[in-house]
Amino acid sequence: MREAFRQVEAHHLVIALPPRGGRVAPFDIHKEIAGMRDALELVAGVSHHLARIELALIEGDKAQSSSGI
Repeated sequence: MREAFRQVEAHHLVIALPPRGGRVAPFDIHKEIAGMRDALELVAGVSHHLARIELALIEGDKAQSSSGI
């Protein structure tokens, strides 16, 4: 139980209050939403670049096969 509490505390989800135990950490919904939005924008950007790389590889394969290499 103690180790689980330490892990939750390490993620800043609870605040330790010795010797009373702990309490749930304050939750800022706007901060959480902003963090999720940043993560989603990053994923969308990576996805866009991966699609462009895949397209370039496909076009490269087509060019190689049409030139007989």
